[in-house]
Amino acid sequence: MNFKPEQKTSKEPQPIATTSRHACTKPNVSGSCGTLHLNLYYKWFDMILSGVKKEEYREMKSFWHKRFLAGKGFQTITFSNGYGKQRKQFVIECLGVQSSLGIVEWGAPEGVCVYILKLGQILSRNNYC
Repeated sequence: MNFKPEQKTSKEPQPIATTSRHACTKPNVSGSCGTLHLNLYYKWFDMILSGVKKEEYREMKSFWHKRFLAGKGFQTITFSNGYGKQRKQFVIECLGVQSSLGIVEWGAPEGVCVYILKLGQILSRNNYC
């Protein structure tokens, strides 16, 4: 009788090493890469807009794993505060994604590995900011 040890299959993503700037591998019809759209609480929105917070955090779940590591290569992120037509929004450069422990004062959970979106310069903002 051959005995094979049971292989564990985990749906949770494994931690990834630090990655450099994501290359645009799947441009859209206009020839540019997609923009990641994220909604934030006002506290974090304001900290990023004022230049204090240079990273945004997301849990290491399969939902985010698919978006960050599926080869999309987001070059920009559109941050919004609210859902109405006159919500505050700005577009910022995405310098890359990595997994590590984040800064608790900037909203990362303490002692938990998260996806870290490295943020660059603000490229544009709407009239409501």
